[in-house]
Amino acid sequence: EDRARFLVPLLNGIKTYTEQTDSKDNTDKIADIVDQSDTIVFLGFSFLPQNLDLLGRGIKTIRRRRVIGTGKGLSRADREIVSRSLAGLTRPDSNDVIIEEATCAELIAQYGRFLGR
Repeated sequence: EDRARFLVPLLNGIKTYTEQTDSKDNTDKIADIVDQSDTIVFLGFSFLPQNLDLLGRGIKTIRRRRVIGTGKGLSRADREIVSRSLAGLTRPDSNDVIIEEATCAELIAQYGRFLGR
């Protein structure tokens, strides 16, 4: 019962993808965060075109960014397609997009130092 009192107010803040993208304020916040980021980490992210489009809209400054994510269950070919789709988040001459066939825990364990830079 104590947990329920704590969790119920939090539930009101959960938004679906459509609810999030219907608000220009939310998409502007996402755009600013992506643009200011040096490292972007995708954990359990669905690399659907609508999700990638939302992220791509935020890039105002073309610069080197480290982009890493999980692609558990994706074939090598699909991970390469996702990597090319995410390449717009960093400089065109950069090879800084890594999508690993790994769980979230495996990715963090394998790339702890990379993520800590």
